[in-house]
Amino acid sequence: VNEVYINKDNDDDYYVFQVYDDDGDVYIGSSNIIGESLSFPKNDSITITDPIVLRLLGFYELDKNQLKIERRKKSAYREWVENDIGIASNDSIHLTGWYYAKKYKYKKKWLAKTHKTDFRMRYAPNLKARKKPGLLNTTIFLIEEGTFKVD
Repeated sequence: VNEVYINKDNDDDYYVFQVYDDDGDVYIGSSNIIGESLSFPKNDSITITDPIVLRLLGFYELDKNQLKIERRKKSAYREWVENDIGIASNDSIHLTGWYYAKKYKYKKKWLAKTHKTDFRMRYAPNLKARKKPGLLNTTIFLIEEGTFKVD
């Protein structure tokens, strides 16, 4: 809770950052490794050079080590809810699947198929994220400093 977790997307060459706050909200942000907000790798570590903004992704529920994340999606024609499921441990989060959920609940929709996924995030102890007010009465997290190891 209130710590930064990181994932390296090997296909698109960018890093994804997530924070799970103590209010039950999940925040997400990303940065390209080509000097956008991150330094070039030096001595197997990358430094934050410009602030990285993490915006609200959805809500989470943690029961023992079982993690459920509710993501609300919206298009011009419809609105739906997707839930991620996985396992949380002290230093990593492993999302193993997702499914369509009943509106604004963690409960699975009737006949909804669970789709497999393999999304792994690791704890980044040297990255510090601070909660700040955002635009239009929203809340954001900001990663302003710190380093993390290259995958």
